[in-house]
Amino acid sequence: MTQQLKIRPSLSRGKPVVVDFTLFVVDINSINVEDMDFRIDHFICQSWTESRLIITDVIFEKDDDYVILPLEFYEKLWQPDPYFLNSKIETLTHKFSSVMLFKNKTALDLWMAGCMIFVFTSLGEFIVVKVMDLRCQQSVNYQRHLTARLSCMERNPI
Repeated sequence: MTQQLKIRPSLSRGKPVVVDFTLFVVDINSINVEDMDFRIDHFICQSWTESRLIITDVIFEKDDDYVILPLEFYEKLWQPDPYFLNSKIETLTHKFSSVMLFKNKTALDLWMAGCMIFVFTSLGEFIVVKVMDLRCQQSVNYQRHLTARLSCMERNPI
């Protein structure tokens, strides 16, 4: 395999590399309303065509159209660098990575990341709902107070 690590691959000059990105959420936990964040554990799958690879059929097993790359080859491949827009903290408690290379020069990168913390994207909506909730609660309390005061009043007969 010959490869230029820092330069992204391209099927056509000047065109972007198309990276298919899939996120499988395993668990959403540690929802913290005070800090407006939550934690997720997930798998990420990325695939792209690496047109610059020179590969021979020798590396493939008979009747297989893919090979799982050893770590030393994986580190020589260009890799997408995804980022998460609303991520507060990106700590990986465990990273498992596996890269498959197909005969058509498609690379498939599958990895697991855990313990990523995101900020609620609906912060403004949360505040409006909270304020409306407080107003409603105050209104209910006022009506209870008013009802209690009126119930002890007697009507004078005419």
